[in-house]
Amino acid sequence: MNSRTDVENQVKVRSDASWFFPSQVAAYRELLPFLGGLDRVVNLYGLQGVGKTFLAHILCKEHRVEYVASPELICSADRPLVIDNAPFERTSVRSMRNQMRKCDLRQVVLITRYRVEDTIPAFALSLTSDDTRCFRANLFRYLDLRLPDSYALNLWEHLKLIGGSDG
Repeated sequence: MNSRTDVENQVKVRSDASWFFPSQVAAYRELLPFLGGLDRVVNLYGLQGVGKTFLAHILCKEHRVEYVASPELICSADRPLVIDNAPFERTSVRSMRNQMRKCDLRQVVLITRYRVEDTIPAFALSLTSDDTRCFRANLFRYLDLRLPDSYALNLWEHLKLIGGSDG
């Protein structure tokens, strides 16, 4: 593996819930009972690079959940739909609810950087130093990839250490 894209693709293929780091385990356990439940919209939020999208990919792999990378890609689905890079502002979320009705979606999980400004169940994800150590250990354990020491603030910054042709 010589580029960040190669590593990201291998992580997507090989990973499962055993790759979660402590903060992800907590958010996953809180979110899971809401999947398929009565709440039409739930929110997973956290700053850039804390592992929200990774958690969403595991939901898709292990719990029959669909994924779209942005609200522009919303489509009909017969199971819960994760919408990444969703807006958090109340008016935008409410207009997305109209789009949900048009697409006959039963439930969506909005992934946002900040808590949605609406009354919906919301689950925060943050990153601790233990999480970062676990992330780096997983890359070594499962992909035989050792990253140089770094005080990067988020997971994307750690992945940038891989180099290759990705910017």
